[in-house]
Amino acid sequence: MELFEKELSRLSEFMKSMENGPVTRFTAVTPSWPSGAGRNVVLADNTGVELGGPAAESTAFMLWTEKNGAVSQGRITLIGPDIGECMGKTVPYARVLLIETRGLNEENCYDRYRQMAALRHVLDLKGYMIRASSRYMNEWTRVSRDAVKSGFTFHVLGSALIDRFTALDFVTGCEVIFVTSSAQHVLSLKPIADDAMMIINAMNKLTLDEDHDCATCGFSKACNEVELLKKIRKAREHSGTEKGGRDHE
Repeated sequence: MELFEKELSRLSEFMKSMENGPVTRFTAVTPSWPSGAGRNVVLADNTGVELGGPAAESTAFMLWTEKNGAVSQGRITLIGPDIGECMGKTVPYARVLLIETRGLNEENCYDRYRQMAALRHVLDLKGYMIRASSRYMNEWTRVSRDAVKSGFTFHVLGSALIDRFTALDFVTGCEVIFVTSSAQHVLSLKPIADDAMMIINAMNKLTLDEDHDCATCGFSKACNEVELLKKIRKAREHSGTEKGGRDHE
């Protein structure tokens, strides 16, 4: 049940193009960074590093798959400088989550997406704050000066994210990609994020919009190309036929 086959292929091409660049890889560890006790407000005058935001390009998105081995469980890839190397700066920022799932189908895909999408907002890491996000594809993050000096890194952040996602019973693997190398590299990921968002919006509309009309829908292209969306639409049409039949009994 694949939603993002093309997007995963394009992301793989992007990663291959970065192989000779500033790439560092880590393996996730059990999170040990202290909690912020729900008080993770990082004000501008206490900001050590700003990732994304109004002054820098940013994108943040998530792709999931049921293909065994498509995701390298626990791998964290950093393209560009780490947080400690960016003290006092605002840097371009991309954060990509790759999730391997099981048991995904037309009945549960929306609910499982909602569970996964919510997790990035519940990280409680001292000195780390998501300043703002725009729906699903952008993220503006601040790391406090004290957190940077204490060793907050993308290894810490990636490990916390992976720990959260792998706690879900339908997730069998998770890896994270961070990009801070250049605005151009972040921008090159945005078309993948845009297409992923179009697919997600189509899934949401098919699931939630009771008056959905395929003839006038702006997501028809995605629905005609993505097999799981076809199944959702077919299940919806079948449900509508059954309801219509009962209404006339």
